[in-house]
Amino acid sequence: MNHCKPILKLALPMCGSSILMLLGNLINLRNVGMHQPHNLYLLALYLPVTYLLLAIFEAMRVCGVYLLIQKKQDPRRSLLNIIFLLWISIVILLLLFQVSYGWFIAAFELNASDASDFYRFTFAMIGLGAIGGAYYILTSGLYALSRGRLAIILNVLTTVVGCLVTYYCVRYWHLGIFSIVWGTGLSSLLFLVLLSFVFNSLLESQVKEKISWSFMKKDYQACLPVALPVFISYLVTFGGIFLFNHIVAEFGTVVLTGFSIAMRIQSIVILPAFAIGISTAIIAARSNNKKSSLHQGLLLSFCFYVLVVLVLTLISAKIVGLITVDPLIQQSAIQYLNRVVPSYMGFGLMLTWICFLEQMGQGKVALSFNFSWFAAEIILGGGLALRFQMLTYFYDVILVMNFLSILVVFLFFKWRGEFYATPAVS
Repeated sequence: MNHCKPILKLALPMCGSSILMLLGNLINLRNVGMHQPHNLYLLALYLPVTYLLLAIFEAMRVCGVYLLIQKKQDPRRSLLNIIFLLWISIVILLLLFQVSYGWFIAAFELNASDASDFYRFTFAMIGLGAIGGAYYILTSGLYALSRGRLAIILNVLTTVVGCLVTYYCVRYWHLGIFSIVWGTGLSSLLFLVLLSFVFNSLLESQVKEKISWSFMKKDYQACLPVALPVFISYLVTFGGIFLFNHIVAEFGTVVLTGFSIAMRIQSIVILPAFAIGISTAIIAARSNNKKSSLHQGLLLSFCFYVLVVLVLTLISAKIVGLITVDPLIQQSAIQYLNRVVPSYMGFGLMLTWICFLEQMGQGKVALSFNFSWFAAEIILGGGLALRFQMLTYFYDVILVMNFLSILVVFLFFKWRGEFYATPAVS
């Protein structure tokens, strides 16, 4: 049975809206960097915090979508429970940041002015995670309710409004890095209010359960096996990116800034892998032959990333040039991309496979592979780079690991075929 068409039908809307939002982030990065180039370095330091917030957002998104798929009797109340859990997580993260802030500043040796700006910006962005995360949960829920087009429209509007507010704050109010705070906060708040009315009309509960800890506990227990592996996997990514930054920072602030720009471009490139992985899992859950669904999903992912490699090889330098005009920063970003881009066909394939495993309730296997992958890159690549003071050794290890992931996925698929007969979580 041909599953490529239904996989694409599900993947393209998710992929398109996510890429659009990240393109908005790159536009904001360019606007801030063009007016105050030094802020690009502070945004480079903030990158690991972005992944930590994503760990929370993704775990909560999985919970919300899972509860909607399960057709709970009171879906609105269940979504409110997930958003309440999100807010508790944001408060805990703010407290953790407050405690660890001094250690973080010391690790990167920031001066007093940069340390103050970084603290205020990071604290504000984490706090806004309470709004942005709730918006992310609800827009993801629209896909579970077969309202993908509505989700795309809302994401387009949110991105456009956020970029316009950020540009206005940079251009006319000269707020620098804090323009992103205003753009993110106002756009997320505006469309979160709109989304709340949309969901109120979409979800009509037949049974109204009273607010109680037992009802909340029931939802949290149902979501825990699904969300926990995803959360831990993103925590591993957060730790990996933080250590990546720490390794690259040894070669100077300009190199770290360029590396951060390259990683943000990479974050856009990898989104289709997540979309294809999730879509493949959804199709597999409805099919009697999960292995065939995965085979076609992986083949689709590989073909797509062969095309991505060809395109990026030609235009990556032009993309970097649109973000920053500093030639040294451009050189640093292009150095990473030139080394690593050829291996994206393996990197995309691996991420599609990992995402499929997470959605099919095999998060422990995905987490083990994710942890091993980061550990090898940090220990081997970072060790060689710092030992010989050659950053290219670090990039070369990433290149090799990405290509090796093709072999790992192939061998796992060939030798563990019975593994894919396990039932889906949904």
